[in-house]
Amino acid sequence: MTAVSVLDKASLFQTQAEAIHAGRSERQEIERIAHRRSELSTALQALDRALTITRGVAALEGIAPFDKAIDDGYEKFRRKFTQGNSSNATFKAALTKVQGAAAQREAMAKQAWEAWVGARLDALPSNRDALLSSDERKDVRERRALLAKIRTALPTPSDIRAFATTYELLLDTLQQQPELPNELIDILDRLSARSPLMLSDLSDDDIALLRSTPVAEQIQLRRRDA
Repeated sequence: MTAVSVLDKASLFQTQAEAIHAGRSERQEIERIAHRRSELSTALQALDRALTITRGVAALEGIAPFDKAIDDGYEKFRRKFTQGNSSNATFKAALTKVQGAAAQREAMAKQAWEAWVGARLDALPSNRDALLSSDERKDVRERRALLAKIRTALPTPSDIRAFATTYELLLDTLQQQPELPNELIDILDRLSARSPLMLSDLSDDDIALLRSTPVAEQIQLRRRDA
């Protein structure tokens, strides 16, 4: 009777040990799948951001539609997963596909964005800020710098709105100014240099050209030793 009890206890302990092992294995499997799902979820969020950026760029006037279809691997992953294949290889293949799709979308959007912004920056009048005041010229430079900075970034919806607002302000400012001859631009650049320009450095034609434009009101003459 005692021997049977010992065997029964040993059998019970073995059964409990197997159950504990099975439970531990099940928990490990759940944790593994949860970790893989988390990785895939993060990649899908990045893909969603890339799609949002792509749609924002595609909606801009003059942008050619993005015709290229990109396989994000969803159908293949869904088919394998519903068939019970939740191996690391299955998750890894899906992760690689999603990350690749996001990278391709971002590259397409960035290329189109840079070309679109570049065309608009090239269309800005380049020689109409010379008659502006010093503060106004500073504003023009800062706005140009901001637009150039936005151009190099992958544009978020807020970047697109910021570009549109800043561009319209800059374009309106420049369009209100008259287009100046290159000769006058050259004289104004010389007058704006750090080294003072002597009156003897200007020809009679230079002075006559300055006096024929509103910029004459911005120029002061002073004796060096006064």
